[in-house]
Amino acid sequence: DTDTATSGGVGADNSDGDAVLCSASEHDRTTAAALDVLATLTSAPALPHLNLTPESELVKLSREFVYDANVNIATIALQLYTNVALYMHEECNNSNKSSGAGASTTGSSASSSGTVTTCGSVVVCRDTLNAGVSLLHTLAQLAHNASQPDAYRDFKIPLVCCVLLARCDDSLAVSLAATLVTLLTDDALPQSSESMSVVMCEALASLGGSRRKVLTPHLPSLLALLHSSTNLPSTATSSCNTALVSVVCSVILQAYLGHIWDSIGLDRIMIAARHTDHWTAYRIARQAARYGHHQVACSIYNSLRSKVCSDQQHYWLTALAQVSSGETWTISPLEKSAGQEETVTTDVVDDRAKPLTSAATCLYSALANFKACSTSQYPVQFVQEYTRLRAASLTCHSQLITTCQSMRTSPPPAIAASQVAAMRDEMVRCCRLLQQLNKLTKDFNEMGHSYAKLYQSQFDADPQTLSNISALQQGAKLMAQAIAVLTRPMADHHQYQSSSKGSGGSSTDAGLRQSPGGSSVQEQLMLRAIARAGKAVTQLEQLCVEKKPIVECQLQLLTSISETLTASPLPYPRLYYQRLQHTNITLNITPQPRNPGDPITIQNSCQLAVKVEGVISHGRRPGLFRSVKSVTLLVNSTLQNRQQHTLDVKVEPNEILSQTVEPHNDFFSAQFLLAFSVPGQYQVTVDASVTDGSDETWQTGPRHSLSVKALDDPTNVKPPPPPPSVVASSSMPLTRAPPVSQLPPSGSMQLSSNLQQLPPPTMQPMQYQPPPPNMQSQGSMPMTAQGMPMSAQGGMPMPPQGGMPISVQGGMPMAAQNMSMPMQYQPPHNTPMMPGYPRPPL
Repeated sequence: DTDTATSGGVGADNSDGDAVLCSASEHDRTTAAALDVLATLTSAPALPHLNLTPESELVKLSREFVYDANVNIATIALQLYTNVALYMHEECNNSNKSSGAGASTTGSSASSSGTVTTCGSVVVCRDTLNAGVSLLHTLAQLAHNASQPDAYRDFKIPLVCCVLLARCDDSLAVSLAATLVTLLTDDALPQSSESMSVVMCEALASLGGSRRKVLTPHLPSLLALLHSSTNLPSTATSSCNTALVSVVCSVILQAYLGHIWDSIGLDRIMIAARHTDHWTAYRIARQAARYGHHQVACSIYNSLRSKVCSDQQHYWLTALAQVSSGETWTISPLEKSAGQEETVTTDVVDDRAKPLTSAATCLYSALANFKACSTSQYPVQFVQEYTRLRAASLTCHSQLITTCQSMRTSPPPAIAASQVAAMRDEMVRCCRLLQQLNKLTKDFNEMGHSYAKLYQSQFDADPQTLSNISALQQGAKLMAQAIAVLTRPMADHHQYQSSSKGSGGSSTDAGLRQSPGGSSVQEQLMLRAIARAGKAVTQLEQLCVEKKPIVECQLQLLTSISETLTASPLPYPRLYYQRLQHTNITLNITPQPRNPGDPITIQNSCQLAVKVEGVISHGRRPGLFRSVKSVTLLVNSTLQNRQQHTLDVKVEPNEILSQTVEPHNDFFSAQFLLAFSVPGQYQVTVDASVTDGSDETWQTGPRHSLSVKALDDPTNVKPPPPPPSVVASSSMPLTRAPPVSQLPPSGSMQLSSNLQQLPPPTMQPMQYQPPPPNMQSQGSMPMTAQGMPMSAQGGMPMPPQGGMPISVQGGMPMAAQNMSMPMQYQPPHNTPMMPGYPRPPL
C-alpha cells in the first residue's frame, strides 16, 4: 500500500498542465518521503513506546498535511493520521477495560477519566475520517475531470483508511456509508469508469460486513444502482460489468440481513442473476447463502444445475440447492425483523417438529450428493462433516420438541402420585419424560464435542469460519445445559454448570464470547441469538426453583429456547464454498511391505525401527491465516489378534510414542523404535498434528497405518506346561527307577526295588574247570556292594572265583545250562524268603 501511495498516482501522469497535479517539486518529494517514513514507523510495533495525545506534535503534523493541495502528500499524511488515531482508540479501550475492572477500588474518578479519553479518541477518529472523506471528494472531482482509466488506484488507500476508522464507532460508519452511496448514485464518478464504482462498492461491502443496520436506510439507492448496472450496454466479455453486478448484489444482501425480503428486492436480484454469466450468478447465490438468504440461493442453484457440463458440478449444485431448501424450512414464519426479537416469550410455539424434520431430510439428501461429487482432488470433507452435523442438530431439536409436546398428549398416570409419596421425589412423576430428556442431553453434548473436533481439524480455515463453528458448538452446549436445568436437581445442576464452565462450555451470558467491533455481521447475528437463548436459560433456572416438578410452562420455555437457536437463518461459512489457504502434509513411512496389504514380519524378541519423513506443501498464499511452527507425530501400536498361549503373559502389548519436530524448509523427519513383546497381529498407526505460531494444536493429519506380524522367536520358546494330572500329583514323592538289568522278566512277579537287602543263595562247591581256550582272560572287574564282581555286559553280578554266574532268567546258574549234572539249591539258615522273589527251581 505504501508503494502505491508514493508512486505519484494521478499527479505524476497529468497532461492538462495543472499546477497542483504537475510534477512535484523537490520540497514536495522530501515531504512525501518524510511522511512515508513516519507512516511506516507508526504501523510498526515500536508505536506503543510513544506517548500520544490529541495535542501531541505527531497529531498536529498529520492534521497539517492531510489537507495538502498535493494529493500524494495528502494520501501519505492520511495513512499517518489513521495509524495514530487507531492506536489512540485501542489504548483508550484498554484503559477503559482496566478502569472498569478496578472501579470498586478507584471510585468514580476512574470512570470519568475513561469517558474523557474515550471521547478524545473518538474525536481524533472523526477528524481523520472527515479528512479522508474530503480527500475522496477531491479524487472523485479530479477523476471526473481527467477521465483516466487507471484513476481508481488512487482511491484504494483513502478508502481503506476510511473503513478502518469507521469501524471504531457506529456514528462514523453511518456517516461513511452515506458518503459512499452518494458518490455512487449522484454521478460524482465518471460514467465510463466502472472500476471506480467497483472499488467504492467493495469499500461499502467491507463496511456493511462489519456493521449491521448501516446499509439498510440506503436500500432504494442500492436497488437503483443494481438496476442501472444490469442495463449497462456492455459486451459479454466485460469483466468490470460482471464484477460491479456481483459486488452490488453482495451489498444488497448485506442490507437485507435480518429483515424480510420485499418483492422489489427479490425481483432485482433474480433479474441480475439471469442477465449475467453463469459464474457470476453462482457467486451471487453463494453470497446469498453466506448471509442467510437461502430462499434466493435455492432459486439460483436450481436454475444453474442444468447448465453445467460435468456430473460432479451437477451433483454439487444439486446438493447446494437441497441445503438451501432445507435451511428455508428452519426459518420460522413468525420471524420478525432484528429490532423486534429482543425477548423470548413463554407462549406455546407452533409445531416446529415437522419443519425441522423436513429440513434434516433435505440435508441428508444433500449429503448423499456431496459424496457423489467428491473426488480425490476435491474431497469436500469439511462440507460433508458440516452438513452431517447440521442435519443431526436439527434432528435433535425436532426430537426435543416432540418430547416436550408428549407431556400434553400423554400426561403422567394416576399411580404416579402414590409413587411420589413412596419415594418422596417429585421428579418420579415424570419418569418417562426424564428418560427422554436425559438422552437428548447426551445427544447435544456429543454434538458439541463433534463441533469441537471439526474446529480442531480446520487449520486452513478463515477466522469467520472458525467463529461460525464455535457459535454452533456454544448453541449445542447451551441446549444441553437448558435440558439439564430442567431434569437435574439444583445441587447436581450447579455441579454440572461449574464443570461446563471449566471445560470451556457456555453458561447463559457467562462464557459467551462478545463480538468485537471488527467481527462479521454473520457472527454478530449468531452470537445475538445465543445471548437471547442464554437469557431464556436464566429464566428457566428461576422457574425451576419456584416449581419443582416438570410443568407445562417449563416445557414451553424450553421449546422457545430451541426455536431461538433454530429459527434464525444460519449463515454458511466461507470455507463451505472457498478455501483461501492451502496447507498439505505428506508422510513417507519406512519400512514398507513388498506387496501392498501384506504385514511386515518380525520376531517378538526384536524391535522395529520406523522412520517417518514429511513434506509441507502450500498454496498460492502460504501463511495467510496461520503458519506451521512444529509438527507432532504420534505412533500407536495396537495388538489385534493374540495367540491363545500368550493370554497369561502380563506384558502390555500396546505402545504409544510421540515426538515433536520443527520443519526446516518445509521438511521434517523422526524415528521411532517399537517393541512387539507378545506374538500376534499388530496395527501401527502414524498420525500427524500441527502447532501454529500461537501454540494452538490442530489435528490436521494425515494418518497412515502399517500391519505388523510378530512371530515367536524359536530360541526363546519355553516347554509346554505339564498336563493337569501330573501337576495334581506333583505333591507325591518320586522314586528313582531301577536299572534295566534289575527289572524282572515279563510274566514273572515284580522284584522288590530293594534288591541289595537280599542275601546271595548258598551254592554247592564245585570243582573248578579252566575256561575254554577261545575265551580271553579278563582283567579286574567292578565290584558290587556285596563284594561280587560286576559283569561288563548288562551289569550282572558274578560269584567269587571258583563259582558260576547266576542267570537272571529263571534263577539258574549260567553254567548249569551247559552241564548235565543238576545243581541243588539250599537256602541260607534263619533267612526268611522275601516276598515277590521267585523261587528257584530245584
